[in-house]
Amino acid sequence: MNQKSWCLGNSVYIIIASVFLFGAGVCLSSFETFENNVVIHDMQRIIPAQRGDLVQKILETGTVNSFGKLNIKSKLGGKITKVYIGKGDFVRQGEDLLRLDDRDARSRLNQAKASLERCQAEIEHAEVRLEYARNNWLNCWRLFNNGLIARYELEQAKTEYNLAKAQLYASCSNERYYKEVYSTSLIELKDTVINSPISGVVIERLVEEGEIIVPISQILLVIGDLSRMYIKTNINEIDINRVKVGQYAKIRFDAICDRSYDGQVTEVSPAGKKQGNIVTYEVKIKILNADNQIKPEMSCDIDLVTGKAENVIYMPIEAVEEKGGEYFVMVKKGERFIRQEVIPGLANDNYIAIKEGVNEGQEVRYLSVPEGQKEREDLPKKRSGKDFR
Repeated sequence: MNQKSWCLGNSVYIIIASVFLFGAGVCLSSFETFENNVVIHDMQRIIPAQRGDLVQKILETGTVNSFGKLNIKSKLGGKITKVYIGKGDFVRQGEDLLRLDDRDARSRLNQAKASLERCQAEIEHAEVRLEYARNNWLNCWRLFNNGLIARYELEQAKTEYNLAKAQLYASCSNERYYKEVYSTSLIELKDTVINSPISGVVIERLVEEGEIIVPISQILLVIGDLSRMYIKTNINEIDINRVKVGQYAKIRFDAICDRSYDGQVTEVSPAGKKQGNIVTYEVKIKILNADNQIKPEMSCDIDLVTGKAENVIYMPIEAVEEKGGEYFVMVKKGERFIRQEVIPGLANDNYIAIKEGVNEGQEVRYLSVPEGQKEREDLPKKRSGKDFR
């Protein structure tokens, strides 16, 4: 092949390669992707500024605890004949937990009832006797005044009246005593069944059927108060200053798939704990709508809302540039993009609100960072919901 032919051949290949590369460039420049229902030009990374609500939150995990744990004891000693619940069971206020052998208590109640009924019969008899003695004394008084009976007969009638009155008084005193005995026996029989004083979850069951227990001192059960359940979580030192008492939280459990729960921050610890190189602060979140599906020590995911901006213009956080305390975006003007100063507002991990400088629908360009390259110093650092104000 001569030199002229070789050059001509190479020229053809060069032309074909150029055309191919040009076409590939056209294709690449027009390729589009869809992100959050917004068309983004892959090479230029263009997106319109949008309007809506922007939520700033901290994502954490936590565990369920109870503000109160109640130790269940018995006022009576004796043998446990029935255990109605087990560890982990949910119980309602007033529900039966345990039953003791009640035969002795029932026997004492029956004796007290019989004594009370006997005493009440004596009272009825004493009342009749008193009425008779009173009428007899009055009659003797009239007869004595008319000179029909001697004085000793009058004195005898008066003595019988006083004895009848004393007997009625004694019978009434006995009735009060036996009423107290009967009432005490009723309470004692009732105490052979141990009820739950609160609604909650049985955290510990420390006795079994057939066991002999001692009164007052022995702990039989431990119940967690479900009406005062809370989540305990640890927030790192970067985010803790954004956490305040009263903030709202959404709580989700892996063990409860069909719903989420509402929470409210009730306590933020002023003292931190160092774990390795990280300092965390304990935060308590009360569960506002706890139910019997939640058990102590369950783990959960928490969305702690630390800020919310409503009806604001926002854009991806990567589209904002910071230099010397001032913030800029690349805004489309006509056919090209110009650098526009803006006043930023609330931000979360992905988006930032713009108070001034950009209108709704106005196109802005992402700041490009080559893949694998260290993040540029003039880009706002991505922190967990940092407030750019």
